Amino acid sequence: MQANSAAADILHLPARAVVLGRVRQMRQALYGETALFPVTPSGDLDQERLAVEGFDFHTGNLDSLSDADLPRLGVLVDTFKRFIPEAPLGVRIAVLDRGGDVQVEQIDHLEPYPAATEMVRNAIRTGIPLLAKADVSRSMAVALAGAAWTLLPAERFDEICARLEQQYPQASDKRIERMATREIHSHEVAAAASALRIPHEAADDILERLPTLDPAVWAGKPVPRREWFLPGLIPARTVTLLSGDGGTGKSLLAHQLGVASALGVSTAGLHPTEGKVLYLAAEDDADELHRRTVDIVTALGGDLADLAGHMLIAPLADQDATLAAPGRDGVLLFTRLHAALERLVETFAPGFVILDTAADLFAGDEIKRNQVRTFIAALRKLALRTDCAVLLLAHPSVSGMQSGTGTSGSTGWSNSVRSRLYLTRPTGDGEDPNARELTVMKSNYGAVGDKVRVRWEAGAFVADSLMEPAMMGVINKKVDDLFVALLSKFNRLGQRVGVSTGTSYAPAKMAKHDDARGFNKRQLEQAMQRLLEAGTIRLIWEGPPSHQRQKLIVTADDFGPDRIPSA
Repeated sequence: MQANSAAADILHLPARAVVLGRVRQMRQALYGETALFPVTPSGDLDQERLAVEGFDFHTGNLDSLSDADLPRLGVLVDTFKRFIPEAPLGVRIAVLDRGGDVQVEQIDHLEPYPAATEMVRNAIRTGIPLLAKADVSRSMAVALAGAAWTLLPAERFDEICARLEQQYPQASDKRIERMATREIHSHEVAAAASALRIPHEAADDILERLPTLDPAVWAGKPVPRREWFLPGLIPARTVTLLSGDGGTGKSLLAHQLGVASALGVSTAGLHPTEGKVLYLAAEDDADELHRRTVDIVTALGGDLADLAGHMLIAPLADQDATLAAPGRDGVLLFTRLHAALERLVETFAPGFVILDTAADLFAGDEIKRNQVRTFIAALRKLALRTDCAVLLLAHPSVSGMQSGTGTSGSTGWSNSVRSRLYLTRPTGDGEDPNARELTVMKSNYGAVGDKVRVRWEAGAFVADSLMEPAMMGVINKKVDDLFVALLSKFNRLGQRVGVSTGTSYAPAKMAKHDDARGFNKRQLEQAMQRLLEAGTIRLIWEGPPSHQRQKLIVTADDFGPDRIPSA
């Protein structure tokens, strides 16, 4: 029995090794990533579950996988832009080994792209790896865009092997096969080099797609007006970068601009273009976004129902929000989420798209310019194609904060966008801690250095100089109601407060209370004056004539005898 058990183990281990070995080979040949896909009970790729659950990348050692995971094991191929320049972004092919039979399927939700599927099938069928094409220089690949690769027919593989066996009779079968594969690869590279020496033939197709025009056609035509989403700050149909130190409120400001655009109103002295808004929020969950939206809508004098059909929010704090990540060779690859974002923008047609923040959406190396520029370029193409303004939020680096430039990582971030804004707290003695300054750090279409000063008030930003009358009324009512509620609470608890500065000064005590909701002493002082003038609150005096003390009360409450203040 022990011998039989040992024999069974010996037979089992190679079977597992064969599966892992084939996956390793396919991963190298297809230039792909190891992944675990959802499968049906019969072992086929489960497209329905895939659309809902997605798949998991496997970055660890394949030997660590359990036997239960082996049926789900496959290779993801999504590097087709390297081999087919005109291929759309986001094409993904899943390749699963089914006991020697290979299943090849496109798994993204784009239109079917048979060229990518056929390329994978040919690589598996002929044994010529996709990696071979990756070895050809980028300039060669660009020059050959749209031109067919001149390959040796696959049927000649056996002929080449037979010739090599005659030349090298002592070589093993595996060595002969490797030599034949290298010969085919060499022929492929030679064909590409030959095509480069015939530029007119190789460039015909790309020349047809190269847009050119004679500037003389503009003669006598009106000059197109510069379009802005937010005049002087956020240009239309391109990407603007908004950076800000942690806690300054850049997400709130972007959110508020979005709500104002959806409602068609001005906010904080700013006048965004009215239109639909899409907000991709990777830092905040749905509950926080709910609270923030209510505060903003209330401050703007609107109602949540007014946003119906005009604003979409995608809370992604608990999900993988990556839009782009580098592949094995460092070339930036775009995810299914990016493809979904493009599709959503095309169907919903927003005029303003907020992406919060770059740290969550961009999984590349932020100090590598080529990756940063590729990411921004993709967003700019989306903005141009769909006629929207894109606002990308970002955290500045430590050096960016210290220098006051607000930059982060590579200069590629600043160089690639057409406008860059920086939200900071103004410094200096006596500055309001709720004040903020929005500075134009870069603008290809306007003045640099312009500042917009705003102030946080009860969950939203308002203009720090000339506050809009409608918003001022809403804010004043909030702080007035808070003052009355806190004053009533103090008196119920026997805590005496008054109007004279000191330890019992009502605005000072209220500003320190947990229920103050961020209102400061100055705002509470203004509320106290308004409430006294309106008769909502009043000052009484208590105690013997020799030692009377003032007490501020809510007029509607009854906490003691009314006294006329002494002269």
